This record gives sequence, structure tokens and C-alpha cells, in this order.
Amino acid sequence: MLFEHNDYEILHEIREGNTEALRLMFGKYKHLIAKKIWSFHLAYDYDDMMQEGYMILYKSITTFDMSERKTFTRYFELNLKRRFITIVTQRVRRSEIFHQHQHYIYEQNHAT
Repeated sequence: MLFEHNDYEILHEIREGNTEALRLMFGKYKHLIAKKIWSFHLAYDYDDMMQEGYMILYKSITTFDMSERKTFTRYFELNLKRRFITIVTQRVRRSEIFHQHQHYIYEQNHAT
């Protein structure tokens, strides 16, 4: 898919209330989100992670300062990366807690 407008033009249109521009931005960054999902090994939860990516994209659109010297792509990519790191970290911690207390959890759930 070719995009005729740069991110700044699309961001301006979104901030003016153009929903088609928002759809365009979601389409433009769909592949980047998918690539990050695979790179963080979250493909087993692909649909949920894609939704998470779209939420981060929307938040990035609303918070991006166009006067900054960084590009929107890098800004969004950093936000997405941070969110996926948080998700992975939380899952690892939950897994560690479960494994540490697995015997107790099993006993409490299977008590007669």
C-alpha cells in the first residue's frame, strides 16, 4: 500500500477530526505493529497484541509533539516497544510467582 501523504499531514488531518486519516494511519502502521509482535515472541496472542498496538498508536497520535525533532515513526515505535516490554515483563513475573507457589495454589484449588 502506498501512502501519498507524510505522517505530519496525516496527523494534522486526524487532529482536525478526519476519521479517514485515522484509518489511513492505522493501515500504514499495521505491519510495524505485526513486526514488533513477532520480534517480542507474542504471536500466540496476536489479536490482543494487535489491539494493544492500535491503542498505543492512537495514544501516540494524540500525544506526539510535531515541534520535536524526532519523527512520528520513531516516537510510536519507542512507545510500542516500551509497552511490549512491560507486557512481557508482567507475564514473566506472573509465571515466576505461579511456579514459586504452584504447590500451594494446587492445594487450595483442589482441596476436598
